[in-house]
Amino acid sequence: MLMAVMMAPRENWTDERLDDLNKKVDDGFTRVDADIRELRGDVKDLRSKMNERFDAQTVLMNERFDAQTVLMNERFDAQTVLTNERFESQSVSSNERFDGVNARFDALSHSFDERFDSQSASTNERFDGVNARFDAMHLSVNARFDAMNHSVNERSDAMHRTMVRGFIAMGGITVTCFVGLAGLIVF
Repeated sequence: MLMAVMMAPRENWTDERLDDLNKKVDDGFTRVDADIRELRGDVKDLRSKMNERFDAQTVLMNERFDAQTVLMNERFDAQTVLTNERFESQSVSSNERFDGVNARFDALSHSFDERFDSQSASTNERFDGVNARFDAMHLSVNARFDAMNHSVNERSDAMHRTMVRGFIAMGGITVTCFVGLAGLIVF
C-alpha cells in the first residue's frame, strides 16, 4: 500500500516580501560600501599623518645636521686660527709637531666621515623598515578587501541559488496542482 504524504506549502513570495528582501540586500551592500569608503579614508589619513611625521623628522634632522655643521665649522675655524698663531710663533723645527696635528685632524675628519656614513646607513635602514611596513600594510588591506569581496560574492551566489530552487519548487507544486485539478475535473 502506498501512502502519500502532503506537506503544507510554504508561504507565497509576495511582491511586498520580495521588495523587503531586495531592500535588505541593498542596505547590506550600502553598509559594505560605507565600510570600504571609511577604511579607504582611514588608510589615506594614516598615510597623510605618516608623511607629516616623516617631513617633520626630516626637518628636525636637517636642523640638527646644520647646527652640528656650524658647530664643527666654528671649532675647525677656531682650531685653524690657533694652529696658525702657534705655527707663526714656532720655529721651523716645529713642523714635525704640526704634521702630528694635521694627522689628528685627518683622523678626526675620517672619524666624522665614518660616523656620518654610519648615521646615514642607519637612517636608510630605518626608512627601509618603514617602507616595508607600508608594503605589508598595503598587502594586508588588499587581502582584506579581496576576502570581503569573495564573501559578498559567495553570499550573493548562495542567495541566488536559494531563490532559483524556490521558484523551481513553486513551479513544480503549481504544475502538480494543475495536473491534480485536471484529473479531478475529468472524473
